Amino acid sequence: MSKKLDELDPLGRPWHMVPSPKHDALAVINNREELLLVRYPASGSQSKLAKCSLKYIDKALYEDGLDDLTFSPCGNYLGYCYKNTLMSSIIRVANVKTGKVHNVTAPSYYM
Repeated sequence: MSKKLDELDPLGRPWHMVPSPKHDALAVINNREELLLVRYPASGSQSKLAKCSLKYIDKALYEDGLDDLTFSPCGNYLGYCYKNTLMSSIIRVANVKTGKVHNVTAPSYYM
């Protein structure tokens, strides 16, 4: 029985990572243009890897479609640039607790 690549490697190859300023979490953009939130136990916990969790936040439609990843100072929100067409991008904010994503700017077009 074969498994899908995503089942064997759910995190993918991390391209960009940003730690949360307040929580035991790490935002990751991977090679599949996915934005993921990795939660890990506090330092000193036994078997850290077994207790890690992975939450899917967003996925880009285009190559290099996620960029400029940053947490809010409270660590509850994640802001990033999202390429919504081949010629435009917007800024999105994701609530890391609920996973809801909101577009916060109009598209910015470039050539």
